[in-house]
Amino acid sequence: MPIIHLLGRVVPTGTNISLTNIPSVTYESPENALKVVFTFNVTNSFVDVECVLNRFVVSDPQFLALVHKPAFDLAQAAVGLVSFSTGIGFTLVFDSLVSPDGNKSLFRSEDRALASLCNSFSPASGFAEVMRIVMGEFSLCIALNELIEAITLTHHAPASCARCIERLRTVMSPGMDRKHAWVRFRSNLQISREYLDFITDHATGARHGDPAHVPGSATSDITRRSWIIMDRFLEYRKRGNTPLPLSEFPLL
Repeated sequence: MPIIHLLGRVVPTGTNISLTNIPSVTYESPENALKVVFTFNVTNSFVDVECVLNRFVVSDPQFLALVHKPAFDLAQAAVGLVSFSTGIGFTLVFDSLVSPDGNKSLFRSEDRALASLCNSFSPASGFAEVMRIVMGEFSLCIALNELIEAITLTHHAPASCARCIERLRTVMSPGMDRKHAWVRFRSNLQISREYLDFITDHATGARHGDPAHVPGSATSDITRRSWIIMDRFLEYRKRGNTPLPLSEFPLL
């Protein structure tokens, strides 16, 4: 059976963490016909998660994301117990992958298809303007961080995206009652209620502690929609809070 290793570290540095006797965990996903046996090693804050797979798909860029989700959640849980028992906020970062052939390469959480959905600015054009907008509103900073969790903590994507969108609504219309704020939000950004409901409805269980399964295809769509909404919100702010014209921004 193919074996890969996810390698990483516990941050912040300065306190070396070593954990022994972490039980191996078998994970199965019928949705993706995936079965993995995870074995964990944490020595001096360096983390090695061995993943024994029933299959390995080199040609599928999303395959590693399927493995990374449970690997991160389980390993972070072990690190979280250290945080709980010490009162120190530790977190886990994976940065390397050892493939079945033994080659080591860079590993990072990513969905490069989302880059094409960012049209309000780019790293080379308009970045400073948007940075001033975001950094000038603390709630907008939080909303952006919640959105990015959709690719860094993919199991949290439905709830994180919903929180992000609801926060944007509040940023746009502080103090306004929810019903009227939603109407204004949709009108200003040219978004239908159905488009938004797909995001918030899928997050209901996760936000109330219900571990109801959200299919991967739905999670991807939720993230994509939320990316587009954030981009439209930033464009709205750039235009001095003027409603986006339907001629330029077709109704979603």
